[in-house]
Amino acid sequence: MKENEVIRNIESYFQKKGFELHRSWILDKRGEIRRVTRGAGVDLIAKRSEELWLVEAKGERKRKAGYSVAINVAFGQLMSRIKIFDHDEKIHYAISLPFPLGHFEAPLKRFADSQALSILKIHLFLIHENGEVKHKNPNQFIDFLQQL
Repeated sequence: MKENEVIRNIESYFQKKGFELHRSWILDKRGEIRRVTRGAGVDLIAKRSEELWLVEAKGERKRKAGYSVAINVAFGQLMSRIKIFDHDEKIHYAISLPFPLGHFEAPLKRFADSQALSILKIHLFLIHENGEVKHKNPNQFIDFLQQL
């Protein structure tokens, strides 16, 4: 599944739940969502009332080696966009990937013991080939990685 398909499916997931969607926007230090130049924003921001989701998506790569790079980039992009850490859990950060994972599995396994995932409360969205979206909260994400 290509990255744009992953993004379309995650958009559909949030849209069905009544979220307002923004592609390639950022959340600034003041907590405001604003448009940025191409490539500088998060793949998807979903907003409903006070609840906010920032999602980085990755899709199939041309080369096997590209999967490891894509996972590292996804986490790096996500972390670079954490401008506000919300202890009230109104702001959520997530990675979205196609499922089955295929070549994403091996590079993801490296994060199974990372404390950063639980500290930063990163979520995972798995996009199945039929468009179904499965959400893994931070604890489920870690459990999922440890079972790979």
